[in-house]
Amino acid sequence: IFFIVLSFLSFLYILSFFVHESNYNLGSLVDSYGGTPAEAKPGRYRNTKLSPTNYKRREAVRAATLHAWNGYKKFAWGKDEYQPLSKSFNLKWGDWAITLVDSLDVLKLMKLDDEYAEAKEFVRTVRFDRSPIGFQVQFFEMTIRALGGLLGAYELDHDPMLLEKARQVGDSLAYAFDTPTGLPTTYVNVNGKSKVDGTRICIVEAGTLQLEFKKLSQLTGDPKYARYAERSSEAVENAKREHKGLYPAFLYTDTGLFDQSSDYSVGAYSDSFY
Repeated sequence: IFFIVLSFLSFLYILSFFVHESNYNLGSLVDSYGGTPAEAKPGRYRNTKLSPTNYKRREAVRAATLHAWNGYKKFAWGKDEYQPLSKSFNLKWGDWAITLVDSLDVLKLMKLDDEYAEAKEFVRTVRFDRSPIGFQVQFFEMTIRALGGLLGAYELDHDPMLLEKARQVGDSLAYAFDTPTGLPTTYVNVNGKSKVDGTRICIVEAGTLQLEFKKLSQLTGDPKYARYAERSSEAVENAKREHKGLYPAFLYTDTGLFDQSSDYSVGAYSDSFY
């Protein structure tokens, strides 16, 4: 009886989707922010089935983003992170205005044009070839946030300044690859133009850089960034594993060997590698 009831409820649940979909007015599509479903123009966006309900959801997400951005602008403009409870900021990522840089493509996609223009102008002033004295820049985070953020913005905007800043980030991070295996170190001394010694890294640090560094080569025409990425990939693939399937979470930059005693996971230390 239990399974019969469960099957019937599942059927009703699935049926509700078809009923809801049939009520959509597919001729009333959302054109852009500030418009309404009645003003929509078919074919303008990939999501040509945006319903009035999803239109409202989209605008709510946009409003929430603007609320968060205004807090950052008021209390932490140009700093790495806004701390909303204390209404203060921190410089935990090397004073690279990382929240601002990482938000560029989001602002552009959401058509927050004034906010985007102001943020982009600030990026012109950021030096990605230096950091506070004694600070060690984290390779992984700055690859996905600084390099990725700038490349994403450039592909939407095509302002050469953004690509030049991305190149600056790539050159600063490239010192991490100065290892016998080509696997990157966890930290970089940007001011000293050198890697920070340390041999044990997690697999995300070796395998979450190919997209950004290869794209940087593609856009700049300089193949060295792609070579960094390929060498790191090859080191991971050539490392001996005791088991098929998942990779151990840690490996060594000096030998290229996996730490066979480390955990196996699709969560922290491994997630973005997969």
